Amino acid sequence: MLLDTIYAKMGPLKYPLAYLPQWYTKIFLKIDLSKQSPARSIAEKDIPIFIIHSEKDSQIPALHAEKLLRTQPRAQSWVIEAGEHGQLSQSSEYQRRIVQFFEKNL
Repeated sequence: MLLDTIYAKMGPLKYPLAYLPQWYTKIFLKIDLSKQSPARSIAEKDIPIFIIHSEKDSQIPALHAEKLLRTQPRAQSWVIEAGEHGQLSQSSEYQRRIVQFFEKNL
């Protein structure tokens, strides 16, 4: 399961934290996250999509981005060789590419 992959390195805290979003969405939003599929969802979209991922992400393996790209071949992508999860937005290259994507697609 994706949430297990994300929190695999959090030791004993990984399970309560990983399942917290599932419990919240099930109780308050009436959505069962275990039945949701990012790949299925992205395949149904007919909008510009930009997938950014790092090959060295310790929380979400790069194969997740690759699967999304196979599912939606029209999506644009940028795979970065090094960079930790959630810290890519600090670079000027990230900012430039985001602005370029929006200028082209808005």
